[in-house]
Amino acid sequence: MSRPAYITPSMRSDLHDALGEWRGWLADEKRFSSHTLDAYQRDINGFLVFLIERIGSLPGLADLEAMQRADVR
Repeated sequence: MSRPAYITPSMRSDLHDALGEWRGWLADEKRFSSHTLDAYQRDINGFLVFLIERIGSLPGLADLEAMQRADVR
């Protein structure tokens, strides 16, 4: 089954792929409702907009791994 792109903001392909797999897992294995998946997507979109502004470039998995708690606060 084909799924729409999970995230709207631009990001590196590694992060896009990981988020797509996570969404698939939430939908298929955890059986989350479409409303829950949409809410998670909105939250992640907002975080990615913040991250793009914070690092000044397209985010990838390495950027998330390098973040510290203080970066998010």
